[in-house]
Amino acid sequence: MAADALFVKARDAYLARDWLAAETKLRTLLDLSPIDGEAQLLLATLLRRVGRLEEATTAFEALSRSDAGAPWLPAIARELERITAARQPSAAGDSNTLPLPRHHGDTAEPASVQDRAA
Repeated sequence: MAADALFVKARDAYLARDWLAAETKLRTLLDLSPIDGEAQLLLATLLRRVGRLEEATTAFEALSRSDAGAPWLPAIARELERITAARQPSAAGDSNTLPLPRHHGDTAEPASVQDRAA
């Protein structure tokens, strides 16, 4: 069947991290077979992986409400948890923030090269 071959090509592109080819093939497949739950799941996962979190959330939620999503509910729940975690600020702080300089005595001075090497 053409849909099966298209899914295999989309999956292979996804695994090769060729996001554009994978998305294009999945959207073509879903035009042919709009209730293909596995293709919907892979597309939503791809959207999450490339940082399109709103689109991914919408896709996962729609799939979870459909009959085609029933076999994938545990995977959908995990993916939605990943999206929630990606939206949370990290516990260690913002990765774009530089660390504060060390304090030596009463003044704040950057640590010496020797201190940083230790």
